[in-house]
Amino acid sequence: MQSVDVVIGNPPYVGHKEIQTDYMKQLKNRYGEVYRDKGDLSYCFIYRGWELLKPGGQLIHITSRYFIEALYGKPLRAFIRKAFAIQEIVDFNGLRVIEGVGVDPAIIRLLKTNRIDDAQRIQVKRFFIKNHKPESYSKLIESLVQTDQSSDFYESFELSQIQLHDDSWRLYSPLTRRIIEKIETKTPFTLDNVVHSFQGIITGNDKAFIFEATDPVRLGFESCWLKPWIKNKDVKAFEVAKPQKQILYTNQISAIDEHPELVAHLEAYREKLKNRRECKNGKLAWYKLQWGRDPDHFERRKIVFPYKATQNRFAIDEAHAYFSADVYGLILKPRLYHQITEEFLVLLLNSKLYNYYFKSYGKKLGDKLYEYYPNTLLRLGIPDIKDETIKVFKDSYDRIVELKKSGDNVGLGKILADIDQWFYDFFELNQIEIAAIETNR
Repeated sequence: MQSVDVVIGNPPYVGHKEIQTDYMKQLKNRYGEVYRDKGDLSYCFIYRGWELLKPGGQLIHITSRYFIEALYGKPLRAFIRKAFAIQEIVDFNGLRVIEGVGVDPAIIRLLKTNRIDDAQRIQVKRFFIKNHKPESYSKLIESLVQTDQSSDFYESFELSQIQLHDDSWRLYSPLTRRIIEKIETKTPFTLDNVVHSFQGIITGNDKAFIFEATDPVRLGFESCWLKPWIKNKDVKAFEVAKPQKQILYTNQISAIDEHPELVAHLEAYREKLKNRRECKNGKLAWYKLQWGRDPDHFERRKIVFPYKATQNRFAIDEAHAYFSADVYGLILKPRLYHQITEEFLVLLLNSKLYNYYFKSYGKKLGDKLYEYYPNTLLRLGIPDIKDETIKVFKDSYDRIVELKKSGDNVGLGKILADIDQWFYDFFELNQIEIAAIETNR
């Protein structure tokens, strides 16, 4: 029944983990065009608003901003692009201006229409990241009604609706768009073309499987079952901290009874381990790690990075470390058509330019944190670099590792600045564009 001129709402933000299975099935049957897989309940409210609106009616929602970039927001983004003329998007950019609510908000203003004009322009207001205090939030909101396009709180610009893509809405200012276009014009590959990605381990019970390096209990085990263990906090740019813990890796054991010392240790946790979902359905032996992954991925040289971080933090792991699910790994694919090495990738990904590049479209979590999910990260464009240049980068990487070990921050800063400048020159950025990256406002 199309009977409403305006729908104004603040729909509930409820993720898939908080929705009962039977109700989720009903939602998928009723709102399947926008609500799929791990979608959010708020997506259904946008679809229902469209159903209620008359042609030419407006939908105005303050909602979670996650749909702008989230993997499972793709059906909703596709629906909005074809069902509405998007008039305005206010992206608070991780600022949680509704005090006490742990959701990153955005405001969308949409016009229901049967035909989207190719010239349809979207007014975008995107807030700058600053350390605002809750008492200043009212000023941030009041600033949205000012007629002046400039603001100390946000950047204001227009973009064409046809510039939005269903994979992710990149709300680029004209300056940012120029920078990204320069990068992607000179990057014939994506990161997905040159690496495999994999997630770290989920034990299902850390107390049973994770040990401090000084824990005497581990001395009773054969050393072949104990592996070096790291977590998110151990991964820095160009550096992986020396593992201070070990994991009891039992997934390569076919008969646990042949190892009485392991049974004796795990016995105290047997009931909890048997109660895991995969054990209940018979897919996993009670003594094994819940998601042990492929051990060959860990037992090699690889690039590692944290799943959530405030900035790019990539490093090469030389210690064959195993790691938790809050860390991801990258393994080079066979070099069929490129000369890319781990050293070059780490230098590129840790550069100021690629920090800016990823954050231009990566999924935000709060005002400073980003989610480095592979489906997003692997879209980064990668340049094709000549072999002799790759060798120079290898020398630079080795020098950086030495400087970090020696604590020479002055020397380290200089070489990192030189590398940043090399990438600016390679992508032919001008001084205005470089200044935007350096300040990263």
